[in-house]
Amino acid sequence: MMIIAASLLFAAMSEGPPPYPQSLNCAALTRAWSQLEEAAGSAGAAQAEDDAGFWAFALMDAARRDGMTPRGAEADYARETLEARKRFDQRDANASRELLDCQLMIPTRKSEATTG
Repeated sequence: MMIIAASLLFAAMSEGPPPYPQSLNCAALTRAWSQLEEAAGSAGAAQAEDDAGFWAFALMDAARRDGMTPRGAEADYARETLEARKRFDQRDANASRELLDCQLMIPTRKSEATTG
């Protein structure tokens, strides 16, 4: 189900997913946020998980497009997620702003921002 949803979301992105570095940053930030939301038992945990799933697919697509191996992308993703977690733990305001920017790039979230 998640794969179908991600495919539909990518189809909605006319220019395709962002370049690998930006996709990696967004994937790491949303995964770290998702982990924090889940640990807190937050009502936003499901949305956080959806956002993280979207960016994980975007990351792998960007990695494939750049000729990277899945193993290399997964290693980058794990490392950057740990760094993002540290940033959130340190209350890094830039991390929060970057997370919001990433969320607003998700097609379904874009439409929520303009209609809600």
